[in-house]
Amino acid sequence: VWGLTEAIIVFILLWTAAGAANRFLAYWLTTHTHLTYSDRTLLQRVIKAAMATVVILISLRAAGIHMTAIAVTGGAIGLGIGVGLQKIGSNVVSGIMLLISKPIRKGDVIALEKKGFLGTSYGWITRIGLIYVQVATRHGSLLLIPNEVFVTQKTENLSYDDSKERHNIPLGIAYE
Repeated sequence: VWGLTEAIIVFILLWTAAGAANRFLAYWLTTHTHLTYSDRTLLQRVIKAAMATVVILISLRAAGIHMTAIAVTGGAIGLGIGVGLQKIGSNVVSGIMLLISKPIRKGDVIALEKKGFLGTSYGWITRIGLIYVQVATRHGSLLLIPNEVFVTQKTENLSYDDSKERHNIPLGIAYE
């Protein structure tokens, strides 16, 4: 019982310290670096995941659980989860690719293929996450588009190199 209590206390203390460190890192990256939004987001998420992993491994070690048992069990569970969550894994990998290669950025105006998006084809990116991208439409709605769409389907970025946009507006004039 004492070992379990000790492991819970270690976990709570380490988790609190990791949360404080993540908040400090986010503040420092925002105020003291000239990184882009995508670079800051990627760096924050990678460090947050690494800290969470370290906290969990140290807490399990404090509980007396051996790392070989974790490795064997984790491998079996990872295989089962990997098969079941292929789409989510694909979106996470696509999100990392989007944050690294930057074909789209926060604030860009994009044109999407009309299929599956309720006829809305234009919008601007308000947030890029690891699983989905938030796109605000001109009709006032917010679309949550999986990252895989931006990697596998055609997406036109209307404001990638320049903030000016060009739109084609069909206009008919009567001969009379």
